[in-house]
Amino acid sequence: MSFNDISTNQQGETAISRWTRAIIMAAKVGKGLSKDNKSEKLILASKYWIEAVDPLHRYGNNLRPYYLTWFNSHVISQPFFYWLDYGNGKQVTLEECSRTDLQSQCVKYLSPKEREEYEVVVDESRKMLVYKKSGYPIDTPKGTKWIFVVSTNGVLYVGEKQKGFFQHSSFVAGGAVFAAGRIVASNGFLQAIWAYSGHYRPTEENLKVFMSFLHQHNLDLTLVKTVPIDDDIPPPPPPPPPTPAYNMEKQQLNSDIINKKFSNIII
Repeated sequence: MSFNDISTNQQGETAISRWTRAIIMAAKVGKGLSKDNKSEKLILASKYWIEAVDPLHRYGNNLRPYYLTWFNSHVISQPFFYWLDYGNGKQVTLEECSRTDLQSQCVKYLSPKEREEYEVVVDESRKMLVYKKSGYPIDTPKGTKWIFVVSTNGVLYVGEKQKGFFQHSSFVAGGAVFAAGRIVASNGFLQAIWAYSGHYRPTEENLKVFMSFLHQHNLDLTLVKTVPIDDDIPPPPPPPPPTPAYNMEKQQLNSDIINKKFSNIII
């Protein structure tokens, strides 16, 4: 699917309005890591920004090699998404990710209404986690992978991970969060939680935010494990603070995505 296939949607959204929306999203994502009085927020790792600003939200890991191919081609007259869907890169397919996989794996970014289905609260009378809307207890069957985030509004969201389709970025549409990780529960009773997300790269400090969230709701965590209990290895921790030269390179790359390349889009 390309932008030609969705030149207008059912609500009459045009290509121009989609690009405007993408720029607004980029501005939101690009606000950077910020602090409040309680905890440090997590934003998307920089390599996933391109997923957030893509109107189709194609999986960031798949978009990345195409972005690098475009970046190294120095086709300044063609902004990345134009190059990818209309221009010189339209027929490009890469060994790291085929064009078929690129186009088929689009991450679901939930709307505020949709994310209500994933909101989880603590039933303090039964000491268990339940979905707020349905009242059903959380249950994560063996052999599946379930993920959570705590939004910057202090709301817990839980859902089943589907690589390339439903990720941590899905819950708050690529926005900032206080915590992100994996979760294991049986009939509402929490068994394990651990920091885990390639999109947000959480630390143990972020996990403590979630633990505090649960403590505040009188959930007993005495027997809850806080280490991985399956073979899904968490992504490595964030790298050390970058050098000034790296900062300049990263700033230029982000600027290319958000500012310069959007300013001369050909519709």
